[in-house]
Amino acid sequence: MSMESGPRDNPFAPPRARAESWRPAATNVRPTSGTVFGVLNIIFGALTLVFVPIGLAVLLAGNTPKGANPVTDVMAENPTYFAINVTSSAVAIVAHVVLLASGIGLLQGRPYGRTLAIGFAWYALVMVVVNFVVFLTFLYRPLSDLYAKAVTPADIGAALGGLIGGFAGPLIYPIFPGLMLYFMTRPHVVAYYSGRKPYGHDTLDAF
Repeated sequence: MSMESGPRDNPFAPPRARAESWRPAATNVRPTSGTVFGVLNIIFGALTLVFVPIGLAVLLAGNTPKGANPVTDVMAENPTYFAINVTSSAVAIVAHVVLLASGIGLLQGRPYGRTLAIGFAWYALVMVVVNFVVFLTFLYRPLSDLYAKAVTPADIGAALGGLIGGFAGPLIYPIFPGLMLYFMTRPHVVAYYSGRKPYGHDTLDAF
């Protein structure tokens, strides 16, 4: 007599019920990506909420000596660029409150955690483009001129650092929100945070 492994079909069950009896048990385990981005969102959100208000206060105080920072020099000479920086800093504070809340929600398995994470990811990706346009419009020419005329190592470093940062930013900054957007839209993550616990998943879906 041969012994069969695995669950037996109930011959009296409806066809759909017999088919579903072979599915793996539903999982209540939070996706790894939910845990990772939950922790990262709390860390990044909290750090930003500490440092951006400090930077905004220094910016509004206007106590930076001329020549100490080429970016603040441009702001001192261009009210439009100054207003853009103040506005973007204020918006960043609100956005990172959202990021912090999303991290808490992701760790608690709440649907709003995933929703806020996706919203922040789109905001961050849009701001990458906006910041690059602002850099080209207001900073590229003054930094290039400073670098061309620089004599001291401090001036050379300030100008070169600003130029490298302006062009490297659009390559580096999209990584975090791009990954978060990708993982937050995976089917098993959507199912978990919508309350529809998915049937078993493979190794890749564990993330």
